[in-house]
Order: sequence, then structure tokens, then C-alpha cells
Amino acid sequence: MNPAETMQHPLKTATQLGSAHDGATHWWQQRLTAIALIPLTLWLLTLLPVIAAGDYRAGVEWLAGPWNAVFAVLTTLLMTHHAVLGVQVVIEDYVGRRALAVALLILLRLAGWLAAVAGVVFIVLVALGAGS
Repeated sequence: MNPAETMQHPLKTATQLGSAHDGATHWWQQRLTAIALIPLTLWLLTLLPVIAAGDYRAGVEWLAGPWNAVFAVLTTLLMTHHAVLGVQVVIEDYVGRRALAVALLILLRLAGWLAAVAGVVFIVLVALGAGS
């Protein structure tokens, strides 16, 4: 071993912590989706008075606006991805049996994809007038 290498701190040689080698990516995705969801959630809160009034037609008209539909799709995709990332961490940290953890992670991914696709399809159908 080179004498210069022995004087380096172990953290200097560590890259991409974790067995999957994507810990930093996962961490960044979790933070960026959380930050992106802040304005989108505030935007979504503008729908609450329409929902509280119980007027379905007004809600459909609100969602039929092109920007509202785009923001609704974006919110659905980001929220689903953020939730999957969060639950993935819980499974990895607290499920001890490897086979069970892998099975749960597969189910989580499938459920996340199903929720995202269903949400986008429903938003597009309502925005295009199929929900009228």
C-alpha cells in the first residue's frame, strides 16, 4: 500500500454509500420531490373551496383547464414517487428477513406504478370531458 493512501481518511475513499450504491441518489430524489411538492400542494389547496362546496361540475371544469391538468398529473407523479421512496426506506430499515423485504419492495413498486398510472389516466379522462 502506498504511504500516501494510508494517511487518507476512510471517508475520502467512500463513494455512494450502501450496498445498492445509490444511497445519495435516493436521498436527493426524496429531498427534491419534497421541495417540488410544496408549491404543488399549495396549488392543490386552491381546489379545496370547490370540493367543500360539493359542486362536481365546478371541480371538473377546474381540472379541465390545461395548466390545472398538467399540474395535477405532475403532483400525482411526484407524490407517488415520493411516497414510494419513503416506504422503501421503512422496508429496508425495519424488515429483517431479506426475502420478505424483496417481496415487499416489488409489491411497493408495482403499487406505486399502478397508483401513478391510474391517477394520470383519471386526470386525463376528466380533463378531456369523459367525467362529465
